[in-house]
Amino acid sequence: MTADPPLRDSNPCAHTRLPKGGEAEDEEVFFEPEEYALLRAYLKGDAVDLVDALIGTGLRWGEATALQLRDFTFTGKRPKLRMQRVWKRRAEGGTYLSAPKTKESRRTLVLNQDQVKLFQRACRGNQPQDLIFTAPVEGPGTPASSSRTAESPLWTPPTPPT
Repeated sequence: MTADPPLRDSNPCAHTRLPKGGEAEDEEVFFEPEEYALLRAYLKGDAVDLVDALIGTGLRWGEATALQLRDFTFTGKRPKLRMQRVWKRRAEGGTYLSAPKTKESRRTLVLNQDQVKLFQRACRGNQPQDLIFTAPVEGPGTPASSSRTAESPLWTPPTPPT
């Protein structure tokens, strides 16, 4: 059998080392203060604390929106946040709270004074098991991740110049 074009005698990728499962590193991206100030200017009022928490702590969306009052220790010399649950999706649809996948994801973050003020404000009036970042449309107890849509985004896009 003859191939057109002719088949190669050797594998051109034989000496190429490909990354294995967990070896590929994502490039970390950090906002400069000026960049975040610009982004923050377009956030809707009810989203500012949530996005400040995401940017200030490095929490993922599913972690930040799963926070409850009982995850915080505001007293003592080192106020802290214990990350111990995340949102997960059900195969049949919907979401549920569960422990993070890995031990590394279960962690304690020491909070600075600005973060303490932000989280104390977000926790005000909550019971220990209440979610602190909830969707304003649905009301208390509804995860912020459940009702944000294209019609109800966290931010208002800037108006293009004319």
